Amino acid sequence: LGWEYDEDSDTYELTGITSEQINDLYVVQGRYDAEIELEAFTVEADGDISDSWEDTMPLLILANDPTPGDDTLLYTGIPLDGLDGDDVVQLRFGQDLDSDDYANLSNIEIIDLMPEGQDHALSNLTLADVIDMTDGRNALEIRGDSGDSVELVGAWTSEGNDGFTTFNKTVDDSSATVRVQNDVSVTVVEEPEGVAPGVAPFAFGFNEDGSEGFSDEAKTEDASEDREENEAESAPDGDAADDAKEAGVVESGEGSSSADDEPEPEPEPEPEPEPEPAVVEASRVEEIQPVPTIDQ
Repeated sequence: LGWEYDEDSDTYELTGITSEQINDLYVVQGRYDAEIELEAFTVEADGDISDSWEDTMPLLILANDPTPGDDTLLYTGIPLDGLDGDDVVQLRFGQDLDSDDYANLSNIEIIDLMPEGQDHALSNLTLADVIDMTDGRNALEIRGDSGDSVELVGAWTSEGNDGFTTFNKTVDDSSATVRVQNDVSVTVVEEPEGVAPGVAPFAFGFNEDGSEGFSDEAKTEDASEDREENEAESAPDGDAADDAKEAGVVESGEGSSSADDEPEPEPEPEPEPEPEPAVVEASRVEEIQPVPTIDQ
């Protein structure tokens, strides 16, 4: 069975359906209430194509809300809480999961990668993801076939039993178990460098009040960059460094010194000159006349 989806026309095309399969077709879809258009034709063994058949039919799919019991739920890309019970999440055609999707899931015990031929992938699955998406048992089961794949991050130990391979991981007081059906391809990759096991790295964001926020990793990198910039500003340029080198000057942590490490003698200060006596120009001196006395 093959399929293609045309996003522009919102049309699925299914090919390779045998006469035995035609009555077993079913739809996996989130809540939906509308009419759909159908077109079908047959292709003979010699390549001849029959006339097409066209019709419309109503499609009503009610929402399947989680309950406190065991549920089978379709993940449509929005947050999904399975509540209590052992809950199964199924995927749609062409839907793969990564870190953003794991953050949308909670209280989910089983991920069903659906029947043969759908070929789903779960990438970058960490210890923290498993703990966050499951219930208090921290156990996740993944069902699938040879066309499906799972990527686990970090040092997981493994053992096989009953058609599944069990992967275990413990970091400090946190532990989790992932059981993967044996036909599914599993790849274990190393933790990103500089990131604590099971912790998703981040560098920059904004707090609720709009102020900037940095992770410790970002602060460390920022401080390192500032230190490098300061060192670059304090270092002499190329020409000055060459001149100092020719003059036998060696840079040190506090300043500079001569190559033989002997300071040059400081010159004696010159005596300050004695002030000259003030000179009053004669032309500027006026004779003081006495004030006349008036007889009463």
